[in-house]
Amino acid sequence: MSRRLDAVDVARGLALVAMAGYHFTWDLAWFGVVEPATPFTPPMRLASHLIGGAFLALAGLSLALAHAGGFRPRNYLKRLALVGGAAALVTAATYWQNPQTVIGFGILHCLFAASVVALPLLRAPAWASLVVGAAMIALPFLYRSAAFDPPWLLWLGLGTEDPTTLDWRPLTPWAGVTLIAFGLARLAPPIPAWTAKASPLRALSFAGRHSLAIYLVHQPVLIALLYATLQLSGFSERLSVQSY
Repeated sequence: MSRRLDAVDVARGLALVAMAGYHFTWDLAWFGVVEPATPFTPPMRLASHLIGGAFLALAGLSLALAHAGGFRPRNYLKRLALVGGAAALVTAATYWQNPQTVIGFGILHCLFAASVVALPLLRAPAWASLVVGAAMIALPFLYRSAAFDPPWLLWLGLGTEDPTTLDWRPLTPWAGVTLIAFGLARLAPPIPAWTAKASPLRALSFAGRHSLAIYLVHQPVLIALLYATLQLSGFSERLSVQSY
């Protein structure tokens, strides 16, 4: 990883910390530590959108940096395969956990789709990405139809109903965030060389470089640690007695 990308890795690491904090509220609600409706409050929903938007924007920035010297098909296909495989794993795991709330098109699925949409734009002028991205963001606010409600079309984001799922980032408007960030990054001057020297920044940079792996394992780790803590503290037993 070049020094030039340290700032991007740190930013992605910060987004990971924020994401883990948000997901931890889901875990606390699941185990009854906080009110079940806590993850659905307006501030928490806003946090969810901001965090998701940050990841999608950073993906667009990274795509522009990765191909700044010209399209690198091997790197592109490798990254696409990793993200696609991780998205499929998330769908399979959440289906096994609860088929009623399976993640069919979450943030990883959106990242995969946005990368595919961005492929023809790699050789187009930067302004084309801005136009397409803005159109994708605006489209679901201007047009929706029940014709897009079937499961095989719902991922487009143009239906009249949202699915019951743990994570929902449809192609429109969310992939538009990636495309706009991609276009802006191509227009912006190069990111200055910078090295994360302080220990917390180095830790964030490391997390940012391994964001996909951390994304996949962080929830099982958080749930396991929380479960063990509640069992050892006797909280689960007290909650059971109170419920009874």
